[in-house]
Amino acid sequence: MNPTSSAAQSADLEQFVAACAAYRARNGRDALFPYIGPGGRFLVRRADDVSVTLVALHTHQGTEVPRDRFRAEFRPYFIDEVDLFFGSEQTRNALQAELDAQLAASRYCIDQELASESPAATY
Repeated sequence: MNPTSSAAQSADLEQFVAACAAYRARNGRDALFPYIGPGGRFLVRRADDVSVTLVALHTHQGTEVPRDRFRAEFRPYFIDEVDLFFGSEQTRNALQAELDAQLAASRYCIDQELASESPAATY
């Protein structure tokens, strides 16, 4: 294992974890957590007392739902780590793809917020 590569990955992970925490502080405690509901699996992009903005895991298409509907129709979506280690190869591959989709959706939300905060580039 390349120690420089490992150190860089560790720094990237720490930076990503910090970015997620900051994002949640600005967008609600449910932000970036996966939920399942009508239409599939989603990541919470933003949540407040009135509404919840969701991002579809695989398409990153956004949708906003009233908070009451969110509470009634959506449930947290958890992946059992045991299946990642002891499930069949097919199960492990499917779950890894799901985790990759959650990570990509999280990065999408954070990157979109950062892009909206930075001034437009001029050439």
